[in-house]
Amino acid sequence: LTSVGIYKHNPSKDNFDVIKFFPESMHYTSFLEDNEGNYWAGTYRDGLLFYNPKSKKKEIFTYKYNSINGISNNSINSIFQDSKNRLWIATENGLNLFDKKTRTFTKYNNQKGFPSNVFYSIIEGDNNTLWITTSKGLVQFNPIHNSIKIYTTANGLLSDQFNYNSAFKDTNGEMYFGNLNGMISFNQKKFTKNKYVPKIFITGLQINNQEVQTN
Repeated sequence: LTSVGIYKHNPSKDNFDVIKFFPESMHYTSFLEDNEGNYWAGTYRDGLLFYNPKSKKKEIFTYKYNSINGISNNSINSIFQDSKNRLWIATENGLNLFDKKTRTFTKYNNQKGFPSNVFYSIIEGDNNTLWITTSKGLVQFNPIHNSIKIYTTANGLLSDQFNYNSAFKDTNGEMYFGNLNGMISFNQKKFTKNKYVPKIFITGLQINNQEVQTN
């Protein structure tokens, strides 16, 4: 990926050949070859590009103000295909789930419970859950149940603001995420639930913002 095209390594010549469909005038931010051999490329401001090298079919998905089922933004931060072959696109203004049959998008944003509309990277954890970095925390998202859990500095994060293209999962299931103040890592299988229930102490009482003396 470069700011002037996408290149593929040619091992026989030990050089790089430009993939001709992707214009060299665009700045590219992400690339994915899906399970069907299709190429997907995200750009800095020109939308999402699709190319099938076998059929030569081409498509460009760009944001349109009056399109309900279109992509939510032209600035693509990452493209991810999960274990169920669903295609997710993280943008500067919303998370998008692509429908291969209708060629439309389902949008996710703060109106649907996410802490921010700025989405950076996506990794799949256990039980088909997605771990998504945003500008306001780390999100554990279950697409099947549409359940969302948000982690912030209150849960031990170094920062709520994450970085671009800074997420990785190793073969042992350890996940790594980079943010403005460093990097965090954890293994979802080793999570323990805090079962401590603190005692409740009443230290004061107010009625209509007035302190009430009690015996």
